[in-house]
Formats: sequence, C-alpha cells, structure tokens
Amino acid sequence: MTDPLTRFLAGLEDQVLATFVNARPLVQQLIDFDDAFVMRATRMFEASKLNEAGTALLAVRALSLQRAAARLVMSGQVYESKVVLRALLESAVYAWALSTDAHTRDVWEHRDDSDATKQAARDLFTWNKLKSRLRNAAPAISREVADLYDRLIDFGAHPNFGGIVDASWIERTLDGQLRIMTAFMTGNPDLLERGLRELIRVTRCSFEVLILAFPEKAAALDLIDPVRAILQREVAMDMNDLEAKSDSPQQGVAPARILPMSHDITPKRARKETIGNLVGMANSYRVGTGAHTVVINEINRREDWRKRWRILFFTILTALVGLAFFLMRG
Repeated sequence: MTDPLTRFLAGLEDQVLATFVNARPLVQQLIDFDDAFVMRATRMFEASKLNEAGTALLAVRALSLQRAAARLVMSGQVYESKVVLRALLESAVYAWALSTDAHTRDVWEHRDDSDATKQAARDLFTWNKLKSRLRNAAPAISREVADLYDRLIDFGAHPNFGGIVDASWIERTLDGQLRIMTAFMTGNPDLLERGLRELIRVTRCSFEVLILAFPEKAAALDLIDPVRAILQREVAMDMNDLEAKSDSPQQGVAPARILPMSHDITPKRARKETIGNLVGMANSYRVGTGAHTVVINEINRREDWRKRWRILFFTILTALVGLAFFLMRG
C-alpha cells in the first residue's frame, strides 16, 4: 500500500479493531442492540400493509444509518458521524410522521410528481413542523430529539464553529507560520468515548421514535422492554480492566484512559476544549490511533515583509541600473 488513500482506509480498519478492544463495554452495548433490534426489526414489516410501506422503508433506512454511524465512530471519524446521526434522527421522525395519517404519506410519496407537489412536501416536512407534531404526540421524546438534533447541528452535522474546532486546531510554528491541522480520524480515547456515548444516545432516541410508528407489532415481538434495557444500561469504562488487558502492546491493546463523557459541552466551551495534540498518538496504541492531518502553511506577516523587501530590492536595483545607463550615455 503506497498511495495515501489506501493507507488511510487501512488505518480506519485498524482503528475499528482498536476501538473494539479498548472501548469494549460501549461497543458491546451496540452489539447487543443490533442483535436485539436491528436483526429482528424487519419482522415488524413482514406483514405490513401497503399504506405502511413508506414507514417501513424509512425505518429500515434508519437502521442502516445507525450501523453506518457506528462504523464511522469506531473508525475514529467522530466528526463525520454527526451528519449520519442527524440523518438517522430525521429518518426515524419521518417514519413516525408517515404512520400518523394518509395525507402525510401521500405528500411524501408524490413529492417528485411536479413542482407543486415538491413545494407541498417542503412545506409539510419542515423540521419545526415535524418537531411540533412529535411534541403533541410524545413530549418527552420530542424534547430529547430536539436536544440531540441541535447538538448534532452545532458539532458537525452543519459546518458550524463548535464542530470545526472540535476536529481541528491552529498552532504557530517556531518560524512564525500558522499551521492548520484537521483530524481525518482520531484515536483520542476521550473523543472516541464521547462519540460512542453520543451514538448510543441517538440510537436510543431513534428507537423510541420508531416504536411510536409500530407500537403493536413491536410489542407483539417483545422488542420494546428488552431493547430499552440494553440502551438504558449504564456503562462505566473500568480503567483497571483496560490496564489489565494492556500488559502486552503486541496484542493491540493500549493502557488508554477512557474518560467519562460530559454532556454539557457547548459551542462556547468547544473553543477551549479542542482536540489538543493528536500528533504522536500512535505511540499510545499499536493500531489505528495516529491522527491523519492536513497541514496548511499560511503566509504570515514575516513572509509578507519578505515579499515587500524583495519588491523594494528589485525596484532600487532597477532604478540604479537605469541611473548608471543614463550616466554612461551622458
């Protein structure tokens, strides 16, 4: 593997394995959810009526997005996972909305028939209107959806400041240049745990919304209480367990400190809580934890002055040559 893209993709695969080992309690929670719901949820749709087709399609797509988000987070692409997590929430809410009445289903299904139907769909499926409808049906779930959605928008689902600085940082080099560094992937244990816990929280919220769309079928299959028990399980990362497994770095396990996740990170705090120094993190793990960065050296003031001095030098030199030529002719 000689080209950068292939090496980068291989690094992502390595990071998945490193996350699986180092954050196993949280990863196990995702595995248990997948076994208990994702692999069984399709049975809810086996006997779906025609008017439930749209809801079923969106629900299955939500499950696919949940797995995609898990893949991104476990590979260290925590920032990039925000967009997929936002789509997961939206798909779950859309699925529920279609289950509520025939008019909503018709508008969604015929969106692309004409310019008029497309505009009608845009008007009906604004996020604020969907939140309002969900709030009337399930206030507690609606509040959780709104809170998670706003956090995702702030920290990566949209290119807002909080998300950008949480995946990038700027430093001044010894020669006075500015170095802009952006992590394409991270092995930082704190960021990985934060991403995994956020994924579980969004998964839990999306599950509750999907259950609103198929309450009777989910109950008949005994999906509700067992899955809730999995997603509401309190998982504490035991530092002693990690250290006990980390005696031999050849096994791909690092004595990394996994810190408790804070849910009160705000865009204002994000200005201070940037990634920090990810360069050299590869020494902490055997596999998949080095930060892939793009470094941009910007022209600073000193370089600007160098340009100005060069221009001034050549201007004076040209003037002196012209003066010498004039005197020689005289």
